[in-house]
Amino acid sequence: MIQISLPSQLKSLVPPSANLVLDGTTLRAALRQLVERFPLLNEQIFDERGAIREFLNIFVEGEVVEDMNTPLRPGADVQLIMAVAGG
Repeated sequence: MIQISLPSQLKSLVPPSANLVLDGTTLRAALRQLVERFPLLNEQIFDERGAIREFLNIFVEGEVVEDMNTPLRPGADVQLIMAVAGG
């Protein structure tokens, strides 16, 4: 089981009591399962080509991950973090 943590900007798109524990063995599988369960997250996480949106950073066990094929061990902690911009 994989634990997904969402930033506050995305938490409003899932029910407050939503269980964000998934079964994916890769990052891609876990994120696909997440958006299947909560379709409103799809356009916030993926662009029209199916790639991760540029403003979204993904951490697995505290390390930045860009490869969607990254394997996830049972019990892995996956965090989605929105990039902060301004000027």
